[in-house]
Amino acid sequence: MSLTSVLTIAASALRLNAAKVAASADNVANVTTDGYQAVTVEGVTTVSGGGQRGADRGVTGVLRPSVPVQGLRIDTTTTQTDLAGERVRQILAQNAYNAAIQTLRTGDEMLGEVIDIKQ
Repeated sequence: MSLTSVLTIAASALRLNAAKVAASADNVANVTTDGYQAVTVEGVTTVSGGGQRGADRGVTGVLRPSVPVQGLRIDTTTTQTDLAGERVRQILAQNAYNAAIQTLRTGDEMLGEVIDIKQ
């Protein structure tokens, strides 16, 4: 796997986790909206270039009906929003976002070292 592929995957992870937080924020904002169907964003791995060596890889988000986190269901309205579960999803997305940022930083440092070696 090339360094550019790693950077592409990390950038995709940033977009995915930003979409997860946005979906969770919508769920929380609509907690008092009767009939609102909560959604989550799930990552789907994509490979362009026919899966060949050097192909671009990435992660895209797919909206799905929200699934409550086991043991954390709180019914405050007739909506399907689980506030405790949403908070857990937000924390998980934040941690994954931070990990992707660190991957980008490390990749940037590695690329800088490669450039310095070639000079």
